Amino acid sequence: MRRTTSTILAALTSLALLAGCGSDGGTTEADDADPGSGRTRDVAPAASDEPAGDPATPAASATSSAAPDQSGDTPTEAPAVGTSRQEGKASQGANLVLTDVRAAENAGYDRIVMEFSGTGTPGWGVEYVDEPVQEGSGKAIDLDGESYLQVVADSTTWPAPDYYDGPTRIDPEGDGNVDEVYVGGTFEGYTALYAGVEGDRAPFRVFTLTSPTRLVVDVARSDDDGAPAEPATPAADLPPFPAGTRRQSADPAPRTQLLPVDVRVAENDGFDRVVVEFTGRGRPGWTVDYRPRAVQEGSGRVVRLQGDTVLQVFTSYTTFLPESRYYDGPRRLRPAGDGNVEEVFFGGTFEGYTQLFAGLDDRTPFRVFTLSNPTRLVVDVQHDD
Repeated sequence: MRRTTSTILAALTSLALLAGCGSDGGTTEADDADPGSGRTRDVAPAASDEPAGDPATPAASATSSAAPDQSGDTPTEAPAVGTSRQEGKASQGANLVLTDVRAAENAGYDRIVMEFSGTGTPGWGVEYVDEPVQEGSGKAIDLDGESYLQVVADSTTWPAPDYYDGPTRIDPEGDGNVDEVYVGGTFEGYTALYAGVEGDRAPFRVFTLTSPTRLVVDVARSDDDGAPAEPATPAADLPPFPAGTRRQSADPAPRTQLLPVDVRVAENDGFDRVVVEFTGRGRPGWTVDYRPRAVQEGSGRVVRLQGDTVLQVFTSYTTFLPESRYYDGPRRLRPAGDGNVEEVFFGGTFEGYTQLFAGLDDRTPFRVFTLSNPTRLVVDVQHDD
């Protein structure tokens, strides 16, 4: 995948935000707004990635050919973009096992993904180095490219039954900026990976995603005059829609304490997305199910909603502090378009639980998952096609 191209921009000062709706095959951005103002809150998740490498025994190089499939939710605060070292702290009690590595070319940037099993989210240190060197042995690594990006994830462990067993060297297909990825394995709680980047040091950004846990590194393309697009969760990494419409639930992470700060809803290709964003620590628990009617917690008041059926979203380990950043947006949100969700009602927080209702045209399958940086609970409701 080696090219001779123009030099990459030395630095980028901010992440470009593009308005639009979630769809496959293109970057999707968030256009946040108050329905009463004539603008719509449009939410969408993060980009594409594909199979890859083996840390233990170098196998033949693998070729990664992921399609740039992007649709998703955009963080309120974009990850930093630049060529300097970036760091992130692991969540408390994190204990993770590397299970997959993927690399793929996307529109304007290349994406590298490390996927983990276990508990929590990893810490990381990502920076350019003069020479890639294997942890433990100190052996120099021969890597395609003129610049070398080192990715180290902490709070990881080896050996483990599901530890990554793919190829050590990954060669992404296409004409992107990342020539090769080398999976260095896990040593004393740290998992290392190296990316050979064509030409000068390209700006990059780092963030994590959950369900499953992933560390994502986006490297800007040399022919791109802006930063990578906002992170969107690839369709391949999203949980599938279930066959039925039964109740779904999950437990919170240990020591979770969260404050709801934003609610968004938007129509996407084939589904509508509702997002509750939090500040604080941990990951919320949730229960999502269809109800005969919307009944407010605490008061018992029946909430009238647009639509013919009601989906209740209940999150646990949340709190209400009047003097804090608690959500102060509209209680009723109506997405633009002709999707299944007619209206969303934010019911507030009562005794550690935050409640939300969605009024729908049809009782269709839904899926629920979380994203991090910032922490979000995402509910996707299928269209009735």
